[in-house]
Amino acid sequence: MNRPDHDPPSSFGEGDFAFDQSHGREHQPPDPSDLARHQPDSSRCALARGLLRDYCDGELEALDRRQVEEHAHACRGCALALARCERERLLVDRAFDEDRAAAADMTADGAGEDTLAQTFRRRVLAEVSAIMLEEQETPPQFTGRVMERVRLEWHRVPSWRRALVRFGAFRAVLVAAVLVAAAFVLGRASTEDDAVRDPGFVVREARGAVVVAGGVSTTVADGGTTILPPDHELVLDETGSARLILADGDGDGLTQKDRARILLTGGDHVRALARGGLELIDGAPRIAVADRFTLTLPGPTVLALGPGSYDVAARHVRRFDALIGAASSRLRIEVAEGVAELHRGGLEPLRIGAGKVLHVAGADVEVEDAPSAELLARHPRIGTRDLVADAAQSTLDGTTSWTGRIVDSSSGHGIAAASVELVTRTARIGPLASDADGWFRFSITDAREAYVTVRVAAPHGGDVEYAAFGPAPLPLRNGSPEDRSLRIALDPDLPLRGVIVDDRGAGVANARVTPCVVDELFALVDRLEDASVSTGADGSFALRGLPASLDARQVLAVLVEARGRPRVARIPQRGPDATGTLRIALADARVVALSGLPADRSLRVLQEVPGLPLAAVADAFDVRSDPSGSAELRGVGTGSLWLVEGENGERLRSLAADGDRAFVASAEAAPGRLLHQMKRLRSLAQGIDSSAAGVAMATRGTRFERSRAVPPSKDAAFLDLREDGRPVSGATRVFVERADGSVEFVGEWDGRSVLAFDPPADRPFRVFAVGNDGSVGVLESTAFDAGNTAIEVAGHGSAEAPDALRVAGQGLCVFELMDGPCAGQRFWRSLDPTNGYRAEGLLPGTYRVVLPDGRSAACTIAAGRSAFLAPVARANVR
Repeated sequence: MNRPDHDPPSSFGEGDFAFDQSHGREHQPPDPSDLARHQPDSSRCALARGLLRDYCDGELEALDRRQVEEHAHACRGCALALARCERERLLVDRAFDEDRAAAADMTADGAGEDTLAQTFRRRVLAEVSAIMLEEQETPPQFTGRVMERVRLEWHRVPSWRRALVRFGAFRAVLVAAVLVAAAFVLGRASTEDDAVRDPGFVVREARGAVVVAGGVSTTVADGGTTILPPDHELVLDETGSARLILADGDGDGLTQKDRARILLTGGDHVRALARGGLELIDGAPRIAVADRFTLTLPGPTVLALGPGSYDVAARHVRRFDALIGAASSRLRIEVAEGVAELHRGGLEPLRIGAGKVLHVAGADVEVEDAPSAELLARHPRIGTRDLVADAAQSTLDGTTSWTGRIVDSSSGHGIAAASVELVTRTARIGPLASDADGWFRFSITDAREAYVTVRVAAPHGGDVEYAAFGPAPLPLRNGSPEDRSLRIALDPDLPLRGVIVDDRGAGVANARVTPCVVDELFALVDRLEDASVSTGADGSFALRGLPASLDARQVLAVLVEARGRPRVARIPQRGPDATGTLRIALADARVVALSGLPADRSLRVLQEVPGLPLAAVADAFDVRSDPSGSAELRGVGTGSLWLVEGENGERLRSLAADGDRAFVASAEAAPGRLLHQMKRLRSLAQGIDSSAAGVAMATRGTRFERSRAVPPSKDAAFLDLREDGRPVSGATRVFVERADGSVEFVGEWDGRSVLAFDPPADRPFRVFAVGNDGSVGVLESTAFDAGNTAIEVAGHGSAEAPDALRVAGQGLCVFELMDGPCAGQRFWRSLDPTNGYRAEGLLPGTYRVVLPDGRSAACTIAAGRSAFLAPVARANVR
């Protein structure tokens, strides 16, 4: 294998480690070759580098050790250097650790010379051969480090014995080290494949993925080359031969030193989420990182770890060489299949069988049973009612005792004082509180349908909390008592902070703040009551447990209730590192003089709350007009006003506002208003009790049907929306107003195709389209009766989820038609046990299906036929 132009100086030689900080604004770990090309320009880094060797040898005072560890924890470059230093020291230690008892048995008649020389020679040959097979090259300054180690060992031998073996042992060690290393390198040079000489990682027979902290996929064709930017994901296809070059942490340098073969067969894969160097060598990957990572890989593995916590999932692993770079480091290894061995310098290998979890903290080692069930709250949601599904996968019969543990998904550490509640068909267990290490215990009976909910309170004054998880199905199985354990991993949940102020900028205390999920397409609002908070004396608040992901048609908002006036503000989309404070200003309450009202009558006035679509939330005011038709309305905000008329509230009239005055408009709907908004408000007016005050949800008492995509039948209407002869641009929602006054959503038109829907059987009816800009188009039923808009549509079919997709597919799925005249039409269907995991009423054609867990599936539906969903590999989904 070709060697780089520069080798990094070893902590065992004359030089010291160096690293590149020229572009280390975020302390990104350097490319391993950067350790040789650049010198440290920070005095703190230089001081830490000077202490690395003494730190690894355990010769530093406690204060100095703590300073080195703290600096390495903050500086990823120094952490990587520390990990490399520790690794090299341990490699040499393993080569020359001698049995002291054997050395004490040496005799003065010359036997000691043969024993010591032969032992040294044997261990050098064995160790050098192992290192060469593992590293595919001679380690930097190997001979010099060997000789230094020999000198250290030599001074431990009594002086009267040194004279017997001095020259022979030195010559034996030197010759063995140099000749074996040289022979190996020469042999490699003569047989090395040409592809290996090229810089980069050479992939042979690869099937799987190499992931570097991100989610953007790049597919590599056979023999292709790609430069992988940071925070991207590279997916290797099944054809095998592909070459890739990993960019460094800042994207402006290439990994030139670390070249290797990635040998992956039989579907095995390497997955490393890391901010650091990645070296993969002939099925023996070696990872040197300075941040947490998760690793799944086959073959022998060497881990060089800096300070921090590490979580390793081991599958088909035969051997682990775990080199802990600092006493504060923690390592967790879970063995799923086969047997893993943990090799530590000077100690017997520790064998770890399948189903076991190994915890290493410095010199402490603990082995425990692996959990037989695990729930990951990767996408936390408060009150995740959509996660509640039939837990048919649970097969517990009778009473069984279980242990569970609540852990931090990033560090693996237990979470104390977590509140755990379990619910079965016949009992409710808890709430249980986890202990200091996150453990809890419970007995459960007949858990064929069982759910778990976990809530964690934030420490007093702290920012880190864990999102409420569940209720979610418990995947529990009957098994041996030692296998009955449950692990629930929670993601940290950072709060969204905000402040409520009045129009003068002063904080509003004791305001109620409730996050809401607003479905703009369906005009529905789901209040997340569990996450509601009240503002402090300065008007500040912090919301936790917000949804991690929403559908494309949904937005997140907060509903503020203060001084009798609700106010809605949208929450901007936040990235994982987003910061800032949401500022919501409340206008002072107004007193509005109403005129033109019916004289001397009790009336109801509705006020929309600005910020939410389609009058999803409204205030109701009861007033009494005087003989002149006037009234005074107090506590009014900035939303539009509507007067409810008729004995049963069947009519609505807009109140045109002019400053602090408002009068009844002549038209039932103000120009530019959404037509079906009247229907929503009319139903709302009929459903609200006259004594009700405050905020009324639109789902209470409303006749507006929950929106759904209606499958066209053979009598379907074919609607083409145009403006001035041109197709309407942008997303447009289409509704049907029936003869009984109810309104139903029938589909969304994207401007690329026509929209098919079933017209109501009862006449008359109206079809209206609502654009994003508030524009409205209306089509009367007489137009459909003319015969030009009705077309023949083939009978619809259905899609069914097979067993493999039933758990993943539970919940609302999106079916997008990919071909035909209605291409782009979307249908929302639920797949759950209540409908036999079957989606009915779908047009014939090819569909792309997005499952609730984010995975994709595909199916082709023929007229009147049922089709099975086929899962689509993640690697092929953008």
